[in-house]
Amino acid sequence: MANQQAPRRGRTAIRSIIEEMVGVLPPEKAGNPAYVRCHTIFGLLKDSLNPVKPIPEPMLILLDEVREAVKEALEHSVDTDFVIKSLEDMNAAPEPTLAEKDTQRPPKIVTETHLKHVWDELQQTKEANRRLSDENNDLALRLKRAGSEIERLRRNRTTY
Repeated sequence: MANQQAPRRGRTAIRSIIEEMVGVLPPEKAGNPAYVRCHTIFGLLKDSLNPVKPIPEPMLILLDEVREAVKEALEHSVDTDFVIKSLEDMNAAPEPTLAEKDTQRPPKIVTETHLKHVWDELQQTKEANRRLSDENNDLALRLKRAGSEIERLRRNRTTY
């Protein structure tokens, strides 16, 4: 795990720390976007720390912000004032209107015309499948009737 004697420094230290994070990341589960986002952010961070390339300046700025935020969180920890302020902030936030909720929805991946086209194809395929199923059932019934008729004729012929 992490080196407890001396703090690690530099790009290689960041990369090794990120590699060690793999063990504490939550498992990726389908249906829970928080897990997917966590792994996506982790992956982007990991990929951006290629040891051959220097760390980009915007990444350094963000890493500095993270360091300061973590430092502050560890210094102040979570106390009742923090919880009360967080709850007040949550309650003070206005409820978004329907129009705002619509703008917060992710963009549609498939256009309406494409969706309608695929839906129409699906309906046609379902109808063709229903017709084939009906025809199959009809043929099976006719075969069964023909088999019983043949059996009846055989019995009648042997009785004479």
